[in-house]
Amino acid sequence: MARRPNVDLRGLRHDSGSHPALEGPSHLIETEDSTVVLLEMRNSALFLHEPQDVSSYRQAAARVLGAAMSPTGSAKLIEHIAESAEGSRDP
Repeated sequence: MARRPNVDLRGLRHDSGSHPALEGPSHLIETEDSTVVLLEMRNSALFLHEPQDVSSYRQAAARVLGAAMSPTGSAKLIEHIAESAEGSRDP
């Protein structure tokens, strides 16, 4: 999946410290006309559209990207974990 041109895979190491991704999932949905934030919860969802809310989540996304590994580093880490898991299986 990481080789696809429309996929930007970024991993966050467990020791990357505090960042907004720990607060829960959020999605910035951008169209030509507007941007909304989607917050998903177990039994409901919430769309935020006020400029100050969208701005806050844009800043949070930037902080998460700043804490994330590079796409190449992320893919290598996933490959390493997958190889380690395959090697630990009993024959």
